[in-house]
Amino acid sequence: DLRSTAASAAALLAERAAQGLAPLPLATALGFVATEWVEGAPLAAGAELPALAAHLGEYIARVAGPPLIGAELAAATARLAEMLFCNTQEALGDAAAERTRLLADHATQASAAGQGGASYGDGHLQPHEWIVCGGEPFKVDGAGHDCDHTLVGRQPVAWDIAGAVVEWRLDGAGVAQLLGAFRSAGGEEIAGDVLRFYQAAY
Repeated sequence: DLRSTAASAAALLAERAAQGLAPLPLATALGFVATEWVEGAPLAAGAELPALAAHLGEYIARVAGPPLIGAELAAATARLAEMLFCNTQEALGDAAAERTRLLADHATQASAAGQGGASYGDGHLQPHEWIVCGGEPFKVDGAGHDCDHTLVGRQPVAWDIAGAVVEWRLDGAGVAQLLGAFRSAGGEEIAGDVLRFYQAAY
């Protein structure tokens, strides 16, 4: 139902707008949400802004959703693990594909222990979805990405962290800044092996 989906997205954006995390929604129609116009310039990967990685980390923590638990968490991990294996096998052969199983094992163990933590709250961390407004990056499209037609679906918040690392081409220092800001804003600790799995799957 496009109307209910758009209404849900508008309600979520309204909550985030009240926290300064999203533009204010104005209306919904035909499955779309109209929002306030944000004056600024779209960003691109490699953009140099003060504390950009820290801003991304804080944003990811603040918009994170409710935790995935039990069967939902296990199924989410299994979907990505199978996709990563099949895609790697097709592109690089059996030996490389088998190595992805090692990456997936760490995420699977976290799932089995119920340690998925919060779910991702955005799903699309691409630079072009951010606008520089008043000297700081501002996310202008942050809802509805968990109901697309891919197999990703709901995933732990590590999916958003991985998306930021890949899309913004963060180096080691940038990743450290991202994770530090994420934890400072209330995010949980994400093991390096788990993050590597989500980066590979992303």
